[in-house]
Amino acid sequence: GLEALGIGIGEHEQVQVDEWQTTGVPSVHAVGDIAGKVGLTPVAVAASRRLMDRLFGGRPQSKMDYENVASVVFSHPPLGAVGMSEEEARRRFDQVSVYHSRFRPML
Repeated sequence: GLEALGIGIGEHEQVQVDEWQTTGVPSVHAVGDIAGKVGLTPVAVAASRRLMDRLFGGRPQSKMDYENVASVVFSHPPLGAVGMSEEEARRRFDQVSVYHSRFRPML
């Protein structure tokens, strides 16, 4: 398996990568669902672009920032979020302001 090659497998069967999407083998990289990060197609595409920028585009510091990834739930009512939760913000910062907003469909 992959472990015999020096590629770590995580608790949830994901390929273990560092912040640069590199596995335990320096020439082997992983992005998307297999890397166990955010399981959204646009995030995998963005991570792939950062990897390609770094490997082939002359941008050695390009890497994916998973800190503030937007997500949406297509429910009724629809829900969306970006960044940390209110609970996490209160743990990390002394003063937190919370704003709520309603949006109407554009018809």
